[in-house]
Amino acid sequence: MNRETFIARHEAVWTRTEELLERLESGLSWQSVHLESELGELPALYRRCCHHLAIVRQRHYGAALESRLNRIALRGYHRLYRQRRRSLDAVLRFLVEGFPRTLRRHAASFWLVSLLFYGAGVASGVLILEDPDAIYAVLDAEQVAMFEEMYHQAPDEERGSAADLQMFGFYIYNNVSIAFRTFAAGIFAGIGTLFIVLFNGLLLGAVFAHLTHVGTADNLLGFVIAHGAFELTAIVIAGVAGLHLGAAVVAPRRVPRAEALRRAAPECLQLLGGAAALLLVAAFVEAFWSSTAWVPFTGKVLVGLVAWIGVGLYLWRAGRGPVVDGPGIGRHGS
Repeated sequence: MNRETFIARHEAVWTRTEELLERLESGLSWQSVHLESELGELPALYRRCCHHLAIVRQRHYGAALESRLNRIALRGYHRLYRQRRRSLDAVLRFLVEGFPRTLRRHAASFWLVSLLFYGAGVASGVLILEDPDAIYAVLDAEQVAMFEEMYHQAPDEERGSAADLQMFGFYIYNNVSIAFRTFAAGIFAGIGTLFIVLFNGLLLGAVFAHLTHVGTADNLLGFVIAHGAFELTAIVIAGVAGLHLGAAVVAPRRVPRAEALRRAAPECLQLLGGAAALLLVAAFVEAFWSSTAWVPFTGKVLVGLVAWIGVGLYLWRAGRGPVVDGPGIGRHGS
């Protein structure tokens, strides 16, 4: 292939890449045009231009063509690298500022869901401690036997790194599925979310009470106390998002319900994003810490208490104070 044929075949790629780079460099933010399908072409176009630059240098197609492609490659590299940095900064800013502020705007719902979740657990626990046979109103005999087998003793040997990694993936899938169901059920006027929250609280309290009755509750507590700080809090937050979704269905405030749901979506997504981050931490702790055999019960309880205090302080204090910048966030923290 000679120089002219090479240029004719690939000129459209270079022109298109330059056009997209100019759009980004003209002041349009990545976020404002990210959903436009053509902008998604840029990474692939950039790689093709880099490949063409290597060919031009190898075949000595001329300094002018090499200079043009080199400029495209440099502009693309700096633009894509900068956007990745900005994307990472945006995620960190969201976790440190945006998410906790959004949750505090829904503080009433957070405390309501927490009361229902933990209240249901305490109520079922007290009932089963007074009447141990009541466990069979919550779980069938096979499920009761399964929990007794799972926690009849503390872990006495390590699982191994491969098994821990496999369980990490399982815990992510399991935890996220529970949280998503809790949120999605909110579409039924919030009632579905409340039902799932109450059921999970009821189940948690019932299992703890039954294992207390048979004398093995310490094994369950040692296992769940650390990752539970993140996992249970995330489920409550998913419940908050579900109630926000349900409120848009029940009280659309003089707009069509579809429009109310559209307006509720950003805050729901922020709440779910924060919950997902907590669930990721929970899965990591559950896979690589909760099942360890070398840490005594007291050590696990102490670490668990630190985790609960840390999560509480994060949700209470993170993001307070004046906001330097960031779209969709007020001038002062809440």
